[in-house]
Amino acid sequence: MGFVLCILHSHAMALAAAAPAADRPAVAYLMTDEAALPYALSDLAAQLADRGLLAATVSAGQAFGAEIESVNVASGALALRDRGLTRVVVSPGPGHAGTETALGFATLAQAGHAALLSALGADVALAVRASERDSRARHRGVSHHTRTLVALTPEAVAVPVPTASALPARGPGESPAEWPASARARLRPFDPVDVAGALTHHRLPIATMGVPLADDSLACAFLGAAAAWLAQPPQ
Repeated sequence: MGFVLCILHSHAMALAAAAPAADRPAVAYLMTDEAALPYALSDLAAQLADRGLLAATVSAGQAFGAEIESVNVASGALALRDRGLTRVVVSPGPGHAGTETALGFATLAQAGHAALLSALGADVALAVRASERDSRARHRGVSHHTRTLVALTPEAVAVPVPTASALPARGPGESPAEWPASARARLRPFDPVDVAGALTHHRLPIATMGVPLADDSLACAFLGAAAAWLAQPPQ
């Protein structure tokens, strides 16, 4: 099975919307419990499900209300495997708490999910959070959230990045040479799937911090690389 872990709910939904553009079936969505707990609060998940872009949904841990409810991420993954679903996008629900500190953000828990899924034999990747439109310096270029998660996850966890020719600009952390040596070996370059085109095609007005995601070409390039990885997870 292949799992892509996303820091933001909006990014997970955009990645799921782009998955069919990679000539693969719809993905499953596993919602963790680091943000909003009721699955019903996600208008985006409902829209994607209505458009046939989610093959199945799971709410794990204290999250509830998805098609499948599981005690934890591992049992949710097994439930999807039992349904024959092998491509999964993982993220918390809507909302994300952060404190402007290195470790004080809700989805730090993704490091544990990545370690667990990897130990169970799954192929796991972290979707890079990046932006050229975010007004906050800590999230421009490659977000400090991604840098922290990469440092705390097992070496087997891949980090899909867009090929150099697909990067719209050069900013903080976008060049592989700027990543720590321990992380560079995990970078997997891909020609990104057209995330902005998928959002437009499916009429999904996804935004992050009030900025339409389709207008953030850097964010879309990194999410498109993650979508391409999910289309052909490492063996």
